[in-house]
Amino acid sequence: MTATTITSVKQQMIETSDQNSPEPHCRCAISASVGSMIVKQVYLIATLVLTLCGCSQKAQPTWKPMLDGGHHVGIDGVSIFAFGYNHDPDRSIVFFFPLDISSSGDHSSNAESRTFDYSGTITSSPSKKTVLSYRISSTDPTKVTCNNADYRLSDGTVFYVAKDGAITQLPFAGLGPTKEYVSDLQAYVDSNRPEPTNPEGNEP
Repeated sequence: MTATTITSVKQQMIETSDQNSPEPHCRCAISASVGSMIVKQVYLIATLVLTLCGCSQKAQPTWKPMLDGGHHVGIDGVSIFAFGYNHDPDRSIVFFFPLDISSSGDHSSNAESRTFDYSGTITSSPSKKTVLSYRISSTDPTKVTCNNADYRLSDGTVFYVAKDGAITQLPFAGLGPTKEYVSDLQAYVDSNRPEPTNPEGNEP
């Protein structure tokens, strides 16, 4: 075999080898695909480990206003209207009335700004005479406005509202609104005959 023939054969072998080799962009595509598979596997393993060990992030609790939407309970010609504390359902802001009542209110709350504003009126039933207007707001949740006068909740969260709208703030915390509690408040009022309270800023 001549030198020229040998050289020709070598050249053909080199060209054949180049044709069988993957192009550079093919090698890049293969590497990217393998890398993506590895990332997915690592993510799946990490998720499984977090789930098994209980390390997954807990969802944040949903915000609620300080008070619930209000409850009306009446028996034997006496009634209460109460707002329960959402963080302590056994405690309430309570309005006690020696009569049957109807209620209407405008209650709003905003979870994004974490604000609430409750206002409304209580009327005698069936005469529809207004005996109480109220407002409780996140602007100052330490007080309640009753018949255009402010009362500090630190002095008590139970209010006796007479038929003429006179208000007596009783010096204890309100409990959950039940029929038994209505009876207990009735017994307390009958025994103590509470006098109307001077609202905040109007002490004699």
